[in-house]
Amino acid sequence: MASSKTLTMVNIKDIQPGDLFGEISFFSVVKVNLTSVKFKHLATGKEVDLGSDYVEQLLYAADQHQSTVSVGIEDKLWTAKQLTDAGNTTNSVGDVRVPGMKSIWDGIGSKVFRVSFIKKGKELSKTAYNKAIQEKLTDATYTLEKAKTSKKGVTTVALELLEDLIRNPIVNTIAGEERILRGWKLQHESLDGQYAVMDSDLMEKRVVNLNTIRWIIVDGIKYVKE
Repeated sequence: MASSKTLTMVNIKDIQPGDLFGEISFFSVVKVNLTSVKFKHLATGKEVDLGSDYVEQLLYAADQHQSTVSVGIEDKLWTAKQLTDAGNTTNSVGDVRVPGMKSIWDGIGSKVFRVSFIKKGKELSKTAYNKAIQEKLTDATYTLEKAKTSKKGVTTVALELLEDLIRNPIVNTIAGEERILRGWKLQHESLDGQYAVMDSDLMEKRVVNLNTIRWIIVDGIKYVKE
């Protein structure tokens, strides 16, 4: 019976000073030891121990952040007044002062992140949409009938109903829910703001809408959209 042997991509005995190495790997933590951390390599399922120094200096964490920054969707640029007030002689007018969510998302590359965004809403069926309209009409009719004998009068109540309809129109979609996802990008360019990403908890492809991101943790910073 042939013995099973784990194949490796590197022969330690053949390594020479100056040899070039590289990796793009994603891990989940299995166990934290005194001087190392045991990880599960998500692509292969293999477990590996990495020294604490390596973890601290060379890995990115999706679940930790040391600071929180409030950002807009677009970059905030330095103005002449802001440079003068801050005594800033390093930057110039028009330089990026605070990156916007678009720039942050574009700059992620292959780093892991944790993101909160609003999922795409669901479109109502024709039957469900018509039912919603009918319920609105029924409620309005009942309210107007009661108004005939109320102090407000029909005109006032009708105006209130009209205002409510304008502020809360009947739509044929159900608003999407908040979703929190951990993972990494699979798609780096998009015309409509929809990006394919890998959900590391499900190991399945999902879609993140850049335009509905509420916050994101990357590079040890939590960026919260204003």
